[in-house]
Order: sequence, then C-alpha cells, then structure tokens
Amino acid sequence: MAGERAPKAVSLAVVVVLAAVCLASWAVWGKPVPAAAWHVPPTGEAGRIAGDPLVLALADPGGRPGFNPDVRHFGDVADLKFLHHNEIAAVEEEGAGAARFAQATDHPAGRVLVFVVRMADRDAARRAADRLDELQLAFGLERRGGVAGVERVVGTPAAADDTSARPTARAHYTHDDLLVRLQTDAGAPEALDRFADVVARQVKALPADG
Repeated sequence: MAGERAPKAVSLAVVVVLAAVCLASWAVWGKPVPAAAWHVPPTGEAGRIAGDPLVLALADPGGRPGFNPDVRHFGDVADLKFLHHNEIAAVEEEGAGAARFAQATDHPAGRVLVFVVRMADRDAARRAADRLDELQLAFGLERRGGVAGVERVVGTPAAADDTSARPTARAHYTHDDLLVRLQTDAGAPEALDRFADVVARQVKALPADG
C-alpha cells in the first residue's frame, strides 16, 4: 500500500512545484497572472485567496488591469502605502486575513484600485466597511448616490476649495465575510462618472450583500 501511495504523493508535489514556477515566472517578467492561474487549489487556510472574482472586475476595455501576485494578505495591501493609517487599523482590528489587489492605471475612470479582504466573519466585514465609510466622510469626502446596491459611496465635493486635488471616489461593500474597497483618482471631474461602471462590474463579479 505504501508503494502505491508514493507515486501519488510525488505527482501532487510535482503539480504544486509547477504551479509555483508558473506564477513566479509571470511575476518576474512583469506580466499579469492569467485568471486560470488563480484557480490552483490553495493549500491550508493560509492559502485561501479572498477574491478570485476580482480578476473579472477590472477587465474593462480601455483599462489595463495590473494584478499584484505578491498580495496574499491584508498586510501586503497595507504595504502598498495608499491607505491612511486609520483605514489600516479599521480593517486590521476586524480580523483582516487573505487579500487580493488589482489596479488599472489608464482606466476611463482614472487610476482605479480594488482590493478584497477576507475578514473574521460576516459581521466583522460589515463593521469594517462601516468604519471605512465613516472615515471617508471625516476626510472631507461627501456622500454620492448608491450604485448597484452599494450605498457606501463617497467622492470629492462638487465645489471643492482645493482645485489642485485630484478628484476621487471610493466605495465599500461586503460579500459574506469579504470586504471590498474600490477607489479611483481621476484625472478630471467628469471621469468620476465612470466610477459607477467600475462599481457595477465589481458587484457583478462579487455581489453585494452588505
């Protein structure tokens, strides 16, 4: 029996090694990892990928999605240095875990960033979304109309005093125990109108339930 199990174990090890080599080669050459690569079965709880549907969210004509294969945990998202320290604390304190991140630098809506984080549970995800939304209002952004069932949508005030600031919009929602954050830094105010399309595409990929 032991002799029969050995080939299977070797075969499994070879599959895992090949998957790792494929992902590493994509990362080294700076190319987006193809969607199919993310469906390699994870090993153990630490290997769970929080948001495979993120691959679909930025597949928008006119924008080149850049998926960061190094982001596997919310700590990796925090290391990208685009979140305020209060935002990082709000997510970490609710049990942030596995994460995925993508961006599109030439999207019609501007520079779009999206990340999905697996939280401790459904309630923790909703608390984190609420806390992040409250922080945006404290930062001076104003409430915008809901999009595709997502109500936590904010943006630069229409009559902002600082005309040098880049127009921005942000949205937060949850899907079960997943927290989703979308944001855009637009080159022009009218580009913000396209942000609703970004949110709608993400919700289609990963429906909002909170």
